[in-house]
Amino acid sequence: MTQATERARTSGGAGNATPEVRVALIGPSFFSYVQAIAAAFRERGVSVTVFDEKHSNRPLAKLLYRLGLQRHRWSPSARHLDTIHAELRAGRATDVFLINTEAANRGFVEGLKAEGMRVHLYMWDGVANKPGFVDLLDRVDSRASFDPRDCERFGMDYIPLFAEPLFEQAGRAAGETPEYDISFCGTVHSSRTVIVARLIEAARNKAARVGLMLYYHSRALLYAKGIVQSAVWRIAPAVSFQSFGKTDIARMFAASRMVLDVPHPGQTGLTARTFEVLAGGVRLLTTNDRTRELLPRSFSDRILVIGGIDEALALDFETLGPLPRLTAEQRYYLSLDRFVDALIAMAGIAPVPKPVEAVAKAGVDGLPDSAGSRQSGHLAN
Repeated sequence: MTQATERARTSGGAGNATPEVRVALIGPSFFSYVQAIAAAFRERGVSVTVFDEKHSNRPLAKLLYRLGLQRHRWSPSARHLDTIHAELRAGRATDVFLINTEAANRGFVEGLKAEGMRVHLYMWDGVANKPGFVDLLDRVDSRASFDPRDCERFGMDYIPLFAEPLFEQAGRAAGETPEYDISFCGTVHSSRTVIVARLIEAARNKAARVGLMLYYHSRALLYAKGIVQSAVWRIAPAVSFQSFGKTDIARMFAASRMVLDVPHPGQTGLTARTFEVLAGGVRLLTTNDRTRELLPRSFSDRILVIGGIDEALALDFETLGPLPRLTAEQRYYLSLDRFVDALIAMAGIAPVPKPVEAVAKAGVDGLPDSAGSRQSGHLAN
């Protein structure tokens, strides 16, 4: 039994939403993952309120948050957090989840706890990318991360990410010929710029059929990045400054033989892209050398780990035949349901299963014992 399970409160009967639990989710709005998590809580009959942690999502405001420059008493961020606090008090929230936060500070957390609210932290960015969360670890009631290295270092529960149901629903029909050999969707940060430039070159040379959905949050900042990274100019015409719809992303994945995953440097956790690709029944091509270790063994034949993009371009794509259908256990492991079950266990909320259809939860093979990290809830079973 994990520490998360031992923390579970047992008020209310098993299978019934605990009446006094009122959940609030505070996090970034951009990727809409927080809204998806909220929807899964609501399916379980749990009252949920969602707050965008940022006072603004304009490029300059995002940059100030990333640089930590919002942490002063006259900042609009401080007033925004005060407003959230007042709304949480008025709504009598019992459990507040800080999801991948970079806006919350110790004073905010301590203010919530002083009024009897339980505060929980979940990060899908590692400390190398968002170091500010470390300051909150000794104040929150429970804490988890997608990154096993951070879990080991900071004593957090290990909860892998998830795929939303639409990625499985968009999966390619049996016998359908893929449109792309390799596809990639993501923000063109860090090392991704050079990799994407190489993919564009391969497509022009007809070495591979390539599908791309490239995003950057600011045209001016992308061009400024081009001053120090020449590859930016090779990819700039293909970059969008508007986000893509998830349905369109899922369709591109379903039309691909393989989808490329390039995690942020310094992070070892499995990205959301990992789960989305596998849920769609497509092969995952990744530069994360811990992927096989962190996923159940049953996914091994669906993963290709590469040291560089040229390894992928050297493949004979025609030899990559169709994959078998995912099992119920595999589907549950990749799902939002498994993720929310783990959050509920971490927070010590009485079990709140979905009221419709029993999802297979047993028999997931080969779950990793991640170098001292603790798996939350039944993930450790």
